[in-house]
Amino acid sequence: MPYGLDKFRRFAVNVWEVDTDGKSDEQIAEEGLSRTEGRFVRIRRICQQFLQKNCWQILYLMVTLADCRKLKKFWILRQF
Repeated sequence: MPYGLDKFRRFAVNVWEVDTDGKSDEQIAEEGLSRTEGRFVRIRRICQQFLQKNCWQILYLMVTLADCRKLKKFWILRQF
């Protein structure tokens, strides 16, 4: 990971508050990337569970957040 090592190190320290004592820059960056990967895996699991249980609610929220008119909301909801 020679390219962008400084940026990954900074990201690990600033975002994940990785402890820098006695670690090389590469170790700090690796730990930050590991924590980031773990977070995305957790988010993916949560989204998969949510999608399985609440598919129609997600659709309704998407339509509502898109600020569609009521007619469009009812038309889209009737399709399912």
